[in-house]
Amino acid sequence: MQSPALPIDRIFQPPRWQPARWLAEWLRHWAASQLERREALRKRVAIVAAPARYPSELAFGDVKMIDLTDDDLNRMRKDTESNFVERKTVKNKGGWLRTAVAFANSAPVDYPAVLFVGVNDDGTLENVPPDHDWESQQKTVTAELSRAYPPLYYLPKMLRDQGREFLAVIIPGSRERPHFTGKAYIRVGPETIEASDEQFENLIAQRSSKIYEILKWKGKTVTVENMVRFARPGTDPSQGSWYGIVEDCNQF
Repeated sequence: MQSPALPIDRIFQPPRWQPARWLAEWLRHWAASQLERREALRKRVAIVAAPARYPSELAFGDVKMIDLTDDDLNRMRKDTESNFVERKTVKNKGGWLRTAVAFANSAPVDYPAVLFVGVNDDGTLENVPPDHDWESQQKTVTAELSRAYPPLYYLPKMLRDQGREFLAVIIPGSRERPHFTGKAYIRVGPETIEASDEQFENLIAQRSSKIYEILKWKGKTVTVENMVRFARPGTDPSQGSWYGIVEDCNQF
C-alpha cells in the first residue's frame, strides 16, 4: 500500500525547524504591516492642508482635524492662560524650534497648539516696521522648524488684526513623538555621522529595559521555548525549543 504523500517542506526540513519557519513568516507579515502603517502616517503628514469649505480649516487629507477660524486664532493670541499658546517676537529665533518641539511632544495627539510670531508676551502685536517682509519671515520660521527630528507637522498662517500682520504656526500633538530639536549623531569608527532613521529608532528602543537586556545577546545563540499560551492545569506548556541567533531588537 502506498504511503500518504507528505508536504515537501516536511520532507526536507526536520520538524524542529518548523517553529523557526513559522516565526519568520509571522515576522515578515508583521514588518510589512508596520511599514504600511508608517507610510500611511507619512502620507497624511505630507498633505499639509486639503481643500476645505473654509480657508482656515486645518485638515489631514480628507479627515478634518479641527476647524480653527481666523477669529479663533486671534482669541487664542490674546488668551494668556492657555498652556498650548506661545508668543514670540520676530527676532526671538532661538525659541521657535524649542516651542514647536515641546508642543508636538506635549499636546494631546492632533490637538492644536499655536506659536505666534510677531506677538508680545501680553498678546499685543509687536511694533514692527510697516515694510517688514512677512513672506521672508514665514520662510525663516519654516526653515527653523524644519530642523526638528523626526520632522514636525505644522501649518503657518499669516493673519491681520487692526491693519497689522503677524504669523500663527499651528502645531498639533504628534503621533510620531518624541521629537527633538535636531538630528541624533553616532560614532562609526573614527567618524561622527548623523544617525539614520533605523539607527535613531534603535537609540530610542534602548531606553526600554527589556530591549536593553535582549540586545546584550546580539550576535549570540539563544534557546527559544515554544510555549502554549493557555495550557491546561497539570500539563507541560512547553511545545519544544529551537535555537537562533539574536540579530537585532527594537521597540516594535
